[in-house]
Amino acid sequence: MIMLADHTFKIVKRCRHENEFCDYICYLKNQANKRADSDPENLAAKWGFTCYPHKFLEDFFKIQDEKAFREAAEQACRQQQKLLVIHKGERASPLIVPVTSEQAFAQLRKDWCKSYARDHGLIVITE
Repeated sequence: MIMLADHTFKIVKRCRHENEFCDYICYLKNQANKRADSDPENLAAKWGFTCYPHKFLEDFFKIQDEKAFREAAEQACRQQQKLLVIHKGERASPLIVPVTSEQAFAQLRKDWCKSYARDHGLIVITE
């Protein structure tokens, strides 16, 4: 069980498992994106968790100039892996990592969701 509480420790969401928790955080992120469309300085809009399949990357990395992204994309394509791009409030320096397994992906997603919750005023309580 994972619970989210506000700053007064009032429970705002109870999640039965990690997938439900991550889905809820992604829902909050999508709602924040809708609000942020009118405010480009909004911190919520600078958060992202995107996974690219290697087939998509084969064409995409050819047109990218950013060296770090290009190198990671090439590695993901060579190893036929997905590429994960994670932003935690700052567009200029994302974490770019090839995903080696579904377990690694699930852990990174959970960690990102916990960071997002904490940075947006929610307390994460796990049992």
